[in-house]
Amino acid sequence: MNNVLLISENTVKSTTNLSDNMSGDFILPAIKLAQDIELEETIGTQLLDKLKSLIYNNTINQEQNIKYKKLIDKYIQPFLCYATIAHITVPIAFKLANAGVLRTEDEKMYNVSADEVDKVKWHYQHIADTYKYRLQRYLIANYSNYPELMEYKSIADLRVNLYSAAKTNLWLGGARGKQTF
Repeated sequence: MNNVLLISENTVKSTTNLSDNMSGDFILPAIKLAQDIELEETIGTQLLDKLKSLIYNNTINQEQNIKYKKLIDKYIQPFLCYATIAHITVPIAFKLANAGVLRTEDEKMYNVSADEVDKVKWHYQHIADTYKYRLQRYLIANYSNYPELMEYKSIADLRVNLYSAAKTNLWLGGARGKQTF
């Protein structure tokens, strides 16, 4: 179940302005990163595992799972689409090779500078953070519908983070006095 993705390559392309010619060799690893790092940090290990199992077992569309389907369709997928683009920006601009870090070149296209790549990445990360904030607000308002938010099976499980949406290198600890589920 580790390879279950909550969005597809086509979903990313149809939701964002990512080129239809973009190779899945770039998109799929970026989806996995966005899901395994950013989404799991937000919704926790247990809820992510629940969603992945519903998709893996093809039971997401059953009546008793409609709340999980809504969560994925309305809140998780938009977040993951833009988090994926933020994760894909640097790998498509630069390559790691035996000769070091190389800029990709195409005879008919012009590359942007590293600063411009960072600006593009920041742009998409800002959109992802906005969708992440909406996801968090929805889960706070509806936490009783998702018992997995409060479950932990092992110490390795990531706990839910519903109070810090912005991506930054500084952890601000969430809202003062708020319970972090």
